[in-house]
Amino acid sequence: MISVTLTANGNAVTKKIRNTAAVTISGTYGGGTAKIQVCNTESGTYIDVDNGDFTSGSNAKIVNWAGFVRVNLAGSTTPSLLVTLELPSEV
Repeated sequence: MISVTLTANGNAVTKKIRNTAAVTISGTYGGGTAKIQVCNTESGTYIDVDNGDFTSGSNAKIVNWAGFVRVNLAGSTTPSLLVTLELPSEV
């Protein structure tokens, strides 16, 4: 399991997965939007996951992907957002 607290705009929890991962996002969004994104290569162009944009509350999303997954936070001021990525073998 990987956990990171975002306190500014940017990317968190870039991780290569083979099939499935659970992503949870909770805390203060600071008026911004957290997006779950995926890509085939770590340095490639990331695309947003369908229904993976969050602006408030505690959220969980199961991502089915063979490649890299990350969470991007943009448009925020003074966020404190806990992002966790957990693989099935860690549950």
